[in-house]
Amino acid sequence: VLVFFYGSNIAVKYAINWLFFILGAYLGILFSVIFYNLFLFISIKDRNYFLYILYIFFLGLAQYTLAGFAYKYLWYNSPAINLFAVPVTTSLAAIFGIIFAMHLMRTREFTPIAHKVYLGFIFLYSIAIIFSLADMNNVSYFIININSLFAGATSIFASSYIARKGYRPAFFFFISWIAFCLGLVIFALRNLGLIPSNDFTTYVLYLGSAIETILLSVALADRINTMQKEKVLSQNYVLQVSLEKEMLIKEQNILLEQKVHERTGELE
Repeated sequence: VLVFFYGSNIAVKYAINWLFFILGAYLGILFSVIFYNLFLFISIKDRNYFLYILYIFFLGLAQYTLAGFAYKYLWYNSPAINLFAVPVTTSLAAIFGIIFAMHLMRTREFTPIAHKVYLGFIFLYSIAIIFSLADMNNVSYFIININSLFAGATSIFASSYIARKGYRPAFFFFISWIAFCLGLVIFALRNLGLIPSNDFTTYVLYLGSAIETILLSVALADRINTMQKEKVLSQNYVLQVSLEKEMLIKEQNILLEQKVHERTGELE
């Protein structure tokens, strides 16, 4: 429509401005989330925040690289880096995202099978990085796309299963991954050529990723509340056990005194 009414130059400028707006808003959200969680990590010293920061950093770098801006502003003097930058940054984002998910949802405790499957995904993403560095990007992209589909499905099922056990952070993780995986699945299907490439299939990943980062921050905050409640319950349990022991000791002392008096009376 823009080409028809205003000419090709106006249409191209409009598309570029739209891309800058979407990417700028997306990166603005990511930087806000990174600094917010960095402050919490410094205050609380919880490694989940550090893992989340690494995940968000590489996720933003992957999107920045995919849009072509990383080559333009970061390594413009080293064009060779651009040959493997997209699959490597994408794989690193996925690896740190999986590690963060494993720690946040405590998969080793709640679902050992999903925990082992996650370790397999990390291994495959590492293989994708090796293939990319070996100048075999076709194989690397294929592994990333297939792996992303199965990793997304695994995250949805695992978070749903853990959430049903009453672990609240898994519920927020489930909601966030529903939003992100919808965008991820559409994006992967586009890369595989199964659906057409258009503005929606190109930019949907930004929207899903932005929603995911915000909801995961909520999940981390809820995890703090959960830990505080567990701490309070643990302290109450310890206090209750201590009081019960104290009452038992008092009762034993009373019985001992009675026996001493009885024995003294018998001796007298």
